[in-house]
Amino acid sequence: MVLNMRTVKVRQLYGIDETSAPWENHSLDEFVFMAPALGSALTIYKFMPSLVTINNFFSQSESDAGMGGGVEWKPFELDQAEYDELLECLCSDPERNIEIDEALNCFTNFEQWQMKAMYKRSMLNQMKK
Repeated sequence: MVLNMRTVKVRQLYGIDETSAPWENHSLDEFVFMAPALGSALTIYKFMPSLVTINNFFSQSESDAGMGGGVEWKPFELDQAEYDELLECLCSDPERNIEIDEALNCFTNFEQWQMKAMYKRSMLNQMKK
């Protein structure tokens, strides 16, 4: 049960030469799926980044979806308790099926982690065939 989930101030970025949406508050567990790079990684690869890796992502303040827009936020970092709460929320949801892979925790840069998570999920899917 989520009781004190962090609130993140975020706004949608529209496509090229368009204005941005107004700032809105979203709970952290909603926000992670609004950010295109992180949300797609969680949805497709089903692995949770480490605290260091996810903080690397949150420090970037923007996640671009290419010509289709993206989102921006004020940079922030999670502490261990906040990360544990997010982890519990995401990994205990049977519909999300997100897991921790300790082998991926050595990557502190989000983009490197994302590439390795993609490769690992691809290999796991190949093994199922």
